Amino acid sequence: QTHAKLIRTQDLRSAVLIGIDGKPQPLIRESYADVVIYPTSANPLHFGHDQIARSIQASTGKQVIFEITGKNADKDGCSIDTLIERAQQFLARWPVILTRGDGLFRDKAIAYPEADFAVGVDTVERILDPCFYGNEKKRDRCLRDFVERGVIFHVNDRINEKGTVVRVSDLPIPYTFRDIFQRNPAGVWDISSTQLRNARAAHDTSEAHADLR
Repeated sequence: QTHAKLIRTQDLRSAVLIGIDGKPQPLIRESYADVVIYPTSANPLHFGHDQIARSIQASTGKQVIFEITGKNADKDGCSIDTLIERAQQFLARWPVILTRGDGLFRDKAIAYPEADFAVGVDTVERILDPCFYGNEKKRDRCLRDFVERGVIFHVNDRINEKGTVVRVSDLPIPYTFRDIFQRNPAGVWDISSTQLRNARAAHDTSEAHADLR
């Protein structure tokens, strides 16, 4: 509670790192070359996140640090209280960064110099979508910046709505930028935060209907 009060008081004017012991600390690193940042909504955090993070640590030898932001390119934002609540799921599991900014990966690449990132295939599809940049020329300029900064995206397989496993190699990535998108060898887990939220909502609705009988 004391740590949560401190974060609220600071209003997350700058990003805060929460250790696995729950204690917040400022981000003062000059380089994240030994870190893989794993952005997620953590709504909720589930075993698939754990397995992916462990796989990336094993294959890269780098520390995985999760990140939850109140700002996102194509999702609704969330309050500081919501960020704090979601961060509690990481206690004794993983360090997590809380921030109200850096909603785009071009912002994250600046905020976390030399860091790699863990993402799903669906996120890579958005990174490649020119609509987030204005046109293909601006998109390619951003991808070129990732190359120059040494950014690597460790990409997790996903199962699409048809039940087909989609890998990063299935995406139409321009040849010049293929090397910055590398498949995470962990495989795929048929679970997502969206599925869990939908299941919980269906359960709550079922219970509400039962109470009315």
